[in-house]
This record gives sequence, C-alpha cells and structure tokens, in this order.
Amino acid sequence: MSIDQGKETGGVLAKSAAPDRLEGGGDNPASIRQGKTDRLRADIEAHQPGPLAAPRAVQPGWSGSCHIQQEPAPKHQWLNFVTSELHKLVFSPLLNPAAPQGAKDFAREKAEARFVYLNDRLAGRDYLLDRFTVADAYLVTVLNWAKYAAIDLARWPAVQAYFMRLQERPSVVRALAEERALYAAERARQAA
Repeated sequence: MSIDQGKETGGVLAKSAAPDRLEGGGDNPASIRQGKTDRLRADIEAHQPGPLAAPRAVQPGWSGSCHIQQEPAPKHQWLNFVTSELHKLVFSPLLNPAAPQGAKDFAREKAEARFVYLNDRLAGRDYLLDRFTVADAYLVTVLNWAKYAAIDLARWPAVQAYFMRLQERPSVVRALAEERALYAAERARQAA
C-alpha cells in the first residue's frame, strides 16, 4: 500500500507516514513548519510538571531516570572542549600525514588560543574539575600527542605541570605502559 492509498483509506499509515501534513494545511512549507512547532510545543507543555508539582523522577508511578538538564555538566563541557578544540581541531591535522600543509598551519594557528585557555583553567588546580575525572584521562591522552605533533607544552606552564603530574598517577602509568605494549606489538606485526 502506498502512502497515498493510506491517506485515501484513512488508515494508520496516513498518520504515521506523513505526520507533517496532518496539521497545518498540507504541503505548504510554512504550514508544515508551523505544524511541527505547534506539535513540539504541545508535547513539551504536556510533559512539564506544573509550578508546584514534584520533578518527574519523584512523582508517584514514575520509574524513568530521564530528565532535562538545563546546563551541561562541567565534566561534559571539558570532554567537549578536549574532543573538539584539541583532538579534532589541533591534533588530528597535525598527526595526519595526509593532511595538507594548509590544514596543519591552520591547526597550529588555532592551538595557541586553546592552550592559553587550558593553561588559565589549570593554573592553581590539580585537575580540570575538583577531582580526577574521565575528562582528565582524555586530556592526558591528548596531551601525550604533543611531542609527536611538535607542540612544546613548556609554553604553557600550568598545562605542562598538569601533564607531568598526571603522568605519575598509577592508573595513567599503567594505561601508558599498556598502550606502548600494544603499539610495539602492532609494529612487530606490521614488520612481519
């Protein structure tokens, strides 16, 4: 059965196959957008607790653990910073032998501001947050690439001190040793 047949018969397919055309006046793009907006607004309003209602997680009969977080948690903000600003923007082009020189130059140009920002954050701190988190584990991994990308961390003293300090953590020592062993095994496999 085609979508058109479903519409003609008024079956379930008409409602599920073309939800944008159920409300708001057919194929007109403005009507479709307005229909989507109205449905989204109604859905959000239907699922918001009233001003005196308890949050969903503590309402009787609610067993779900989903909630809407108004602001990203700091740990996630730092994970995103390391992912997008350091790993992807700076280190990916610098460590990729196939990257054009222009991409490498752009990465080096952008690195300065990112490392200054990171240095300011780490000044007087042991970790990115109040304790060692997965964001620190990720950051120490990415900072370990600096020597291979010819980035001298000494230009940012707080970053360098942080990196040196974290390299002494037993869990980091163990992880780096495991990585070196895996790397050596892979090199041997490729040479064979």
